[in-house]
Amino acid sequence: MSIPERFYRIARGKLGELKDWIDRVDTEYAADPSGRAARELDDAVNNPVSQPPKAVPVTQQSSPMVAPGSINSQPIPDPLGYHYRIFGLQPGADFAAVEESYRKLIARADPSRFPLGSDDAAKAADIRSRIETSYRALRDELDPTARRFDRLEFDFVGPGESTSDGKTAQA
Repeated sequence: MSIPERFYRIARGKLGELKDWIDRVDTEYAADPSGRAARELDDAVNNPVSQPPKAVPVTQQSSPMVAPGSINSQPIPDPLGYHYRIFGLQPGADFAAVEESYRKLIARADPSRFPLGSDDAAKAADIRSRIETSYRALRDELDPTARRFDRLEFDFVGPGESTSDGKTAQA
């Protein structure tokens, strides 16, 4: 067996392990009775937006059997719990741990490690997009400066072109 063939088989095996891990996390969150985590993931993957989703307010329901001031609801699941699980981290882990795990997973799910147009390359691309989505969600929550830099807009003006305020750039 040639060395490239061995590398291909190793990469394929590692991709299978990664896919199984992500599918297992997906299955656990799909089994969520409220379904909220699965809906958030589907929304994030299918409709990526630059702004994080708005928080859902917690309402108090009053009834004669509930003491005044107590909340009559089930515990609210951690909205970022799914994303932490993708990276194999405990909820509340710091951003450095998220980045380290992200780098390892993204290298393992590199589609260029597989033949172009193969099923394995397609699986790797799908896994990579899920990892990217989870990373963006955690980065936006844990690193507020990254979100601010993502929103910056620059006017790149070449020599002799004018800006929106009518000034001409110097060469």
